[in-house]
Amino acid sequence: KEGRRTGIGITAEGDMLAALGLQYGSDIATDFSEEIHKTVALEAYRSSVYLAKDRGPFAIYDTEREKSNPFINRLKNADTILYEEMTKYGRRNIALLTIAPTGTTSLMTQTTSGIEPVFLPVYKRRRKVNPNDKDVRVDFVDEVGDHWEEFIVFHHKFKTWMEANGHDTNREYSQEELDELVKESPYYKATSNDVDWLSKVRMQGRIQKWVDHSISVTINLPSDATEELVGQLYFEAWKSGCKGVTVYRDGSRSGVLIANNGNEKKKTGFPTKRPEKLEAEVVRFQNNKEKWIAFI
Repeated sequence: KEGRRTGIGITAEGDMLAALGLQYGSDIATDFSEEIHKTVALEAYRSSVYLAKDRGPFAIYDTEREKSNPFINRLKNADTILYEEMTKYGRRNIALLTIAPTGTTSLMTQTTSGIEPVFLPVYKRRRKVNPNDKDVRVDFVDEVGDHWEEFIVFHHKFKTWMEANGHDTNREYSQEELDELVKESPYYKATSNDVDWLSKVRMQGRIQKWVDHSISVTINLPSDATEELVGQLYFEAWKSGCKGVTVYRDGSRSGVLIANNGNEKKKTGFPTKRPEKLEAEVVRFQNNKEKWIAFI
């Protein structure tokens, strides 16, 4: 109420770079991305100043408290007129920008998520199924016994690229043919697993300079990634000015997106049978007005 925070953001940045022929993770792509976010930041803050001029600033606005703020000083250096108007009228919102986790949203909009690269231009997706239903195909059973059906998916904008370049999107392709198609496309060497991990952290830091809240980004690592590498990535994120960072080590949880390479191991180290007897402690307690029993 006193700060009136909001979270303006973007999604589909990976697709935008591919559409412009820029390889995600390259220096030129990162420079361009930073310029985009700088523009969004300046115009979002300008709009907030216009609103403050009409309706008054957020309740606890104080120019003096922000005079040494690095983010505000970045805005000041980029646009002195905006800063002068902000000191005169204040602004409507204490903070305005974020890059939210848009995984499910990106599935609906059929684009890449947030500032992330494409996961894979062609991939397998899993859908949980009930094995007792009629006409159900079970392709995978996970460590907790859930049943999944698998199907091949083309990333929607990869499909757009295929259509624009005269490739048939309705016929079956072999894995070799798919690999050749990806090589021709602007998504080649620009997927979640291709992009250099340290480069991705530094790119996040460059964009974070123009985002006042934090950024949702995941660094995808192979299953043999070491603790030392993870530590290096977190330290690099701190040095680059990131507010937070997420690391996903391949295979650390049974996800629904998997690489379409046929090398997946079906067996896990988890027990598949439930033991007949378990040592347990019984605790009786009251939850609100209900009597509950817990087995520990």
